[in-house]
Amino acid sequence: MEVIFLDAVTNSRIPGSTGLSDTNWRLAYELTRLGIDVSVMGLYEKNAAPPYPNVNFIKINPPKNKYQNILTILCQRAILALKAKQVQNEKAVFHVSDNYSAGFLSLMGLGHRTVWQGHSNVLHNSRFGNPWDRSTYLSLRFFLKQAARSIRHVIALGPSLVYWWKKSGFRSDSIVVIPNGIDPDENMNRVKTINLPRGWITKENKILYVGRLSRDKGGYIELLNCLQNLNRIHSNSALLIVGDGPQREEIEIFSQFHNNPNSVFFLGNQPKSVVLSIYPRSDLLILPSINEMMPRVMLEAWACGTAFMGTNVGAIGDYLIDGQNGYLLSNLGQKYLEQRVKDALEDHQMRKRIVEKGRRDVRNFCWSIIAKEYQQLYSSI
Repeated sequence: MEVIFLDAVTNSRIPGSTGLSDTNWRLAYELTRLGIDVSVMGLYEKNAAPPYPNVNFIKINPPKNKYQNILTILCQRAILALKAKQVQNEKAVFHVSDNYSAGFLSLMGLGHRTVWQGHSNVLHNSRFGNPWDRSTYLSLRFFLKQAARSIRHVIALGPSLVYWWKKSGFRSDSIVVIPNGIDPDENMNRVKTINLPRGWITKENKILYVGRLSRDKGGYIELLNCLQNLNRIHSNSALLIVGDGPQREEIEIFSQFHNNPNSVFFLGNQPKSVVLSIYPRSDLLILPSINEMMPRVMLEAWACGTAFMGTNVGAIGDYLIDGQNGYLLSNLGQKYLEQRVKDALEDHQMRKRIVEKGRRDVRNFCWSIIAKEYQQLYSSI
């Protein structure tokens, strides 16, 4: 058996440095440890080196595009799919993690040998309104429709997401539930020292947000408003935002006008080792998203001993049990959110129990376990 990963979400110089790319490479490596012949194919520069050993690295020269838009994205995914067509054989199973790669392989007649790890679902993420520009939304819907016609298996990251893949046109027998994976011990070993904003690190209540700042995630304004009102009660509270994205400038401007300048700090994108060093210093990580599939930050928070609070969207509610291994938000109403955050910060004993349960539960998501589930799936194709 041979598995070929199409690594579409890439930094062309550093493989595995972005979220989904890192997931692809780690899963690929774990599969090699099970004796599977694995390749990762991506648009990488000549000097790019693989982050893990024993994985075949198929580098494709990236097109020199000055601007990143829907046309360049489609061009990049088409190049990947065409290369996959060239190297395909009867033993090869393709593993993709994005909508466009799944759609292109389906159009090329390779859908019957393709597994799509569904880190995003267009219908789920647009249920409250379209978060993308019109051309992006229409192209996503088109490629989703193509994928649903022939993709052999789509991975629902949790039982709650099966509904959305069925709604997207996938047959019940093509949908398989496999959660995201993590290596808790590796996460702790990779912790790196970093100088954090003094205005945050010296606060009694250190709140953390980690994630991409984009319109399809949402929940940022609710979090900033919550912090503003919370500081009337807990004046010694501050929020550190780690991540970047198209909404960052808008969020920073809102914060400047609505929050104390010593209560909100922006750190931008940081290497994974740096982010892992921040988790243990935080009292509470809040992910107030309106759209998530199964966020890795939840698993990372559990592994690093940080209390996690997240919205009940995507697969979060499948694995987070309110009051046991985290705080599950049923909505983002202002008074409700403020009360939940206030309770979490004030009840130290409950927070300690939640942290301990999270550390135990994260062991169920070890990469060694998840990789075996994928091995069984690939073997059935």
